[in-house]
Amino acid sequence: MMRRTGPARLPVLMLAALALCLVLGGLPERATPVAQSSAALVQIVPNASTMGNLAYDPDVIKVVIGVNNTVVWRNNDNVVHTATGTNFTGFTTGNIQPGASASYTFNTAGTYPYHCIYHPGMVGTVIVKGSVLSAVSTASSGGGGVPEFPFQMAAVIIFTSLVVVSYLFVRSGRRAGGS
Repeated sequence: MMRRTGPARLPVLMLAALALCLVLGGLPERATPVAQSSAALVQIVPNASTMGNLAYDPDVIKVVIGVNNTVVWRNNDNVVHTATGTNFTGFTTGNIQPGASASYTFNTAGTYPYHCIYHPGMVGTVIVKGSVLSAVSTASSGGGGVPEFPFQMAAVIIFTSLVVVSYLFVRSGRRAGGS
């Protein structure tokens, strides 16, 4: 007796493909929130103007929209600094006086390189991930950066396409074979 693989099995195959996508792609990365706050903290280290990419600590920070997408820069140096987006990413903290802090909230997923306008060798990067619930980031008025296309979305599209093509191939083979 031949086993049936008719249209009723398509939803099962699609769910299996989706589960495989989640296993292969995992969940989006989550940055660790700063204790007792929903903000991520970047320290401007003492003597920062001579430190280059070590002037901001950490020099690369990852945040997640809706979790900790406000970044606070604290100036521990004795001179004024900024965190200003490069490549037209459109954000700036303005002047951060010694001992003071400034913040910026990122609302669009992407990669945001930045520097100090007074000390161009001081560089850092904010990587903003979309929220766990959103698949594709949408533009917002506070945005800029390079939008991301999550791996999970690409995996779902590829595997769903493979399932549909496989189903159509099996179905067309049955018609040609007379089954």
